[in-house]
Amino acid sequence: MRVWVNVFAKGGGGRNDPAVIGRKVGIKFQQIQKYETGMNKVSASRLRDMVEVMDVLLSFFFVGLKSRGPDKSVDNDLLGDKEALVLVRFYYALS
Repeated sequence: MRVWVNVFAKGGGGRNDPAVIGRKVGIKFQQIQKYETGMNKVSASRLRDMVEVMDVLLSFFFVGLKSRGPDKSVDNDLLGDKEALVLVRFYYALS
């Protein structure tokens, strides 16, 4: 998810300078660069820190992002899988 792009979108001059924000939330400029390039992901706690420093709502970071919907790579019907059902039965038989 490209949340970091929105960090600098809000107006306010130097207030949204990457180095200033990084200093206020306690991270080094190199870490900011990794966030910007997508090399590292921004954690929830770091987003919370930025919300406080930038005086914005958490939703600010997600404006313009498209929803991916449910993850199609994972079968959500676990009990519909015969092998999973056997495994669950063995688990309960141990109790």
